[in-house]
Amino acid sequence: MALEQLRSGILFFSLLALLILYFALTSSSGSVHTVRQGRYGAKGFFCLMWQLFMMACILGAYQEGLWTISSVGLQSQWPWLSSFTIGAVLCFPFIAVERYLYGFRGFGEAYRQLNVRIIKGSWPRQSGDKVLLLMALAISPLSEELLFKGILIHQVGLVIQSILLPAVLVFTISIIRHYHQGKIAVPCHAGFFGATTILMYSPLGLASAVGFHFSANVIHYTVFLVAILRRDRKAIKCGHLVESVIAAR
Repeated sequence: MALEQLRSGILFFSLLALLILYFALTSSSGSVHTVRQGRYGAKGFFCLMWQLFMMACILGAYQEGLWTISSVGLQSQWPWLSSFTIGAVLCFPFIAVERYLYGFRGFGEAYRQLNVRIIKGSWPRQSGDKVLLLMALAISPLSEELLFKGILIHQVGLVIQSILLPAVLVFTISIIRHYHQGKIAVPCHAGFFGATTILMYSPLGLASAVGFHFSANVIHYTVFLVAILRRDRKAIKCGHLVESVIAAR
């Protein structure tokens, strides 16, 4: 691939990253926020359309030769499925250590409340919209890791012969995108960024970072849904207890 094409790809995806950053910054107070918070009942739909838009841009750029399998770190010594699986498994000890460190520092309950608050804020009320959100969550690890790690770090690093500057810039974008979640969330995202970047440059390649991201989504949403089920069961038990008391009277 010509170096000029790689540079064109970097310019294109830099503009896409700025667009994503714009949506992240406006999501705390603007019209995007009202859609994402479900005022129009479209959380899942909005997230899915946004992920499909990102993937369309990425795949369209691939067809135009603006990135290749090797330029984004997908070419590795391991098969993609094996790399993906190993990355997904490695996420479990990472989250366990993360929870331990928050608890050790006295922020265990705040950490738990943070995760519930983040996921609760994105979980739709309508059943159909929940399915659309789950579809978006399945796509987001691939689209986001391809864009932010594969292209904006790995490919830029190849062009300028240094990963330091692109890594710092993408890290800054990541923190800004998630800063509305609160200062306590910054170490979470910093650790996640470091883990996925290390995986990308490991022999496992970018596919392991995608697997890590996918597993993180599954773990956090599973924990949230289990908490919701427990809450509902308690509510049902309380309701039965009240009915029993009323009937006894």
